[in-house]
Amino acid sequence: MVKTFNSAKYGTITVTRTQDSYRSNHLFTSDRVVTKEESCILQEYMGYHPSGYSFENYKTTATHSTWECWHSCD
Repeated sequence: MVKTFNSAKYGTITVTRTQDSYRSNHLFTSDRVVTKEESCILQEYMGYHPSGYSFENYKTTATHSTWECWHSCD
């Protein structure tokens, strides 16, 4: 799943959600570097609220940010 968001700070941000090979976590990648707090907001906009689905393994590179959440909120 790919969604695009408009941000006053960054302009357009594209976030891609994939599943890991074990189908236990969702993997998120933004097309630019965003803060951990902003990543939580983007995850919520993607339909996976951090307080229910968790928020894990936040990392950044020079060009993008990645993080994970659980597949289920159970």
